[in-house]
Amino acid sequence: MFNEMNQWLLERCGKFTSSEVYKLIPNGRAKGEKFSQTGKTYIKQKAAEFITKEPMQRPTTFAMEWGLSNENEALNQFEKIYGEIERFGTTNPKFFKSSDFFGGTPDAVLKDYVLEVKCPFNSENHLDHLLLETAEDLKEYSPDYYWQLVSNMVIMEKQKAMFISYDPRFPFDLTLKVLKFDLVQEDADLLISKIEAASEILSEITSKIYESSKAIKENASSIQ
Repeated sequence: MFNEMNQWLLERCGKFTSSEVYKLIPNGRAKGEKFSQTGKTYIKQKAAEFITKEPMQRPTTFAMEWGLSNENEALNQFEKIYGEIERFGTTNPKFFKSSDFFGGTPDAVLKDYVLEVKCPFNSENHLDHLLLETAEDLKEYSPDYYWQLVSNMVIMEKQKAMFISYDPRFPFDLTLKVLKFDLVQEDADLLISKIEAASEILSEITSKIYESSKAIKENASSIQ
């Protein structure tokens, strides 16, 4: 599993991924500006990963550990209701590449659905999830979760998604929330256009860096 996780991390390196693609969606403040400052920073981070071949390290928090430790149980409970699923994520790490600079990993797939599981450490967040009724609710409440699912639908070529929230501290009939929704083609088109624009910028950045490196070597050679 350790080798599989390392391989998964390397395959993600330098690519825009489903879990962070929401950073590319907002436009900048200036008229015609394609990306916000957050989006521009994200593009540069991916360019640095692409050049160094080193994934950016993110600190592990207790909330993240809580989520990971409960994800398997959430999917077990889901399977009892909806049937057998194909799992990915930490139990079967596979990176699905959609283009040279874009890919992702859904937590699981069930027939025509991609599944994304969230196990909030803060029970208030699960309460909020229980109150969600539509995809628009999810999009407004948590754009990062919404665009993660849209991204994985595009990558896996699926038309449907299920957002799953799980909290074992709630009464049993409230531990699991499942929100189903269909892919909105307008949002899929927006996502793809953002990925294409960001990929072009990433490619331009890396090309300039490689050209700069070549020029430095040539200058050093001429001095010698």
